[in-house]
Amino acid sequence: TKLFIERKDKNSISNMKMIFENRMLFFDENFKKTDSIFLKNPFVNSLETKNNLMCFATRNKAIQVWDIKRKKNILNIPFKESYPQNLKILEENKIIVASFYDERKVVIFNLNSGKVIKSIFYDEEIPTALDVKNNWLAVGTSKGNYYTYKISGKKITSEQIKKPGLGNAITSIKIGNQTAYLASVGRIFEVPLKVNQKETKKIFKGHSSYI
Repeated sequence: TKLFIERKDKNSISNMKMIFENRMLFFDENFKKTDSIFLKNPFVNSLETKNNLMCFATRNKAIQVWDIKRKKNILNIPFKESYPQNLKILEENKIIVASFYDERKVVIFNLNSGKVIKSIFYDEEIPTALDVKNNWLAVGTSKGNYYTYKISGKKITSEQIKKPGLGNAITSIKIGNQTAYLASVGRIFEVPLKVNQKETKKIFKGHSSYI
């Protein structure tokens, strides 16, 4: 059974949400169930929340977008690829960014229409982690490389192209204020987002050698 739990502050409409395969449950601050919604197409994986929005993949090969306050499914985005491995919402730019299992690409969807804005393809490596924040997109791959992109409205331009990261597959990537953080095989590195930025490769955990 698939399960997702998210705790919110006490002033939010629902303090906790849980998703099983075909049900979405809402709870208050006292863990009392306040509502239950049946999902026609069962939840599969890759769930993302951002403020009032939630998106996740369903068994019928669609990305569902929900308005949490209204408890309403507001958009369904069909896809032909394998199921999403990563989903991210950038609400300011009205986009959803997705990567898929064993697919050598990242796809950017319009959050309002569900249409594909851009597909970014990779040679001989698979995107294994991604993050979006402050008009930046950062992608880590199965070969340990990382890429960064600048987002302006719905325009996405390459910034860092195929920079060596950790050598092994990057399993997690997070964007900070001016840098990104890569994680793989017990190591966490700090790396630059911009081309001209000084490379510190500060180590937060593990060793500095490139495997």
